[in-house]
Amino acid sequence: MSGFDDPGVYYSDNFGGGEAPGGDEGGQKRVQIKKRFREFLRQFRVGTDRTGFTYKYR
Repeated sequence: MSGFDDPGVYYSDNFGGGEAPGGDEGGQKRVQIKKRFREFLRQFRVGTDRTGFTYKYR
C-alpha cells in the first residue's frame, strides 16, 4: 500500500504545439493570459511587508 496517498501530478499543455490556422494566435493568447495573471497577483496582494509576498487566502 505504499504510495496510496500520493495523488500524482497531471499536466496538460493546451496552449501550444498544434498547427492551427491563424498563425501565432495561441502565442498571443498565452501572452495575454500571463499579463492578466500578473495583474491579478498584483491586485491580490495584501499588506506591505518587506518581502511583498503577503497574499489573501480565500
